[in-house]
Amino acid sequence: MRILAIFLCLLAFANVGFGQAAGDTAELNRLLNEFLDGAGRNDVAIHDRFWAEDLIYTRGVGQRIGKEELMRGVRSAPPAKPTDPKTVYTAEDVKIQVYGETAVVAFRLVGKTTDGNKVTVTSHLNTGTFVKRNGRWQAAAWQATPVRKGEDAAKQEVLAAESAFHAAVAAADAKALRDLSHPGFVWTHSTGIQTPLEQFIAAYASGKLKYIKNERKNIEIAVFGDTAAVRGVSPRQVENEGKPSEPFVLHYTMTFVNSNGRWLAVAAHSSRSAN
Repeated sequence: MRILAIFLCLLAFANVGFGQAAGDTAELNRLLNEFLDGAGRNDVAIHDRFWAEDLIYTRGVGQRIGKEELMRGVRSAPPAKPTDPKTVYTAEDVKIQVYGETAVVAFRLVGKTTDGNKVTVTSHLNTGTFVKRNGRWQAAAWQATPVRKGEDAAKQEVLAAESAFHAAVAAADAKALRDLSHPGFVWTHSTGIQTPLEQFIAAYASGKLKYIKNERKNIEIAVFGDTAAVRGVSPRQVENEGKPSEPFVLHYTMTFVNSNGRWLAVAAHSSRSAN
């Protein structure tokens, strides 16, 4: 009887422990979904609730930050406008393992950004370490790793980004050019003159410089991780302050970097054909 009583007592403790772990798993899953919903709206309060004060966050680009810097970035973001792109985050393949007052939450983060008729999807593998303090779970460590696509898929994305960049130049679309370019973008011309992004945009946005002809051919793309090189030939003719130039051919090279799943133009170099 005594052995049976001990067995029943241990079984009762095991059931309590199992019930507690199941409750914690459900709470962590709820907390994750609440956070992802708020992250799409850049909700400051939800970010502050989710992250522990001693957070160590390792970004997909290899940069490590703490909660103070993360929250500074969240708070400094300008209010969203109705016309701004909208991003919805969801979690797939969620795995939650609870170890008493500590838990590991691993999942695939999928971000779907809608900008007019354009939809962009990014995917990251995220792993968070949570600690339970005073009955409340918070993320104390976080690792985000972008999911790399196959080379052919990456080349198609780079080609689309390069095509969109040239289309924005032809349309003198300043907003699109800023969206498609890294802030440090510089175009180096065949004359040796270097034109930074805002100066490059101003030249076309003013309407003084227009393309009469802007074709692209013989495009070659090479992808090296998060960096890509695009080489091409571009027969062109421009109109400068109403005066058309002689037709000419540019040989150009553009460099793109992958920033959180989006390929941005960071540098370009062009040389006129000798013929």
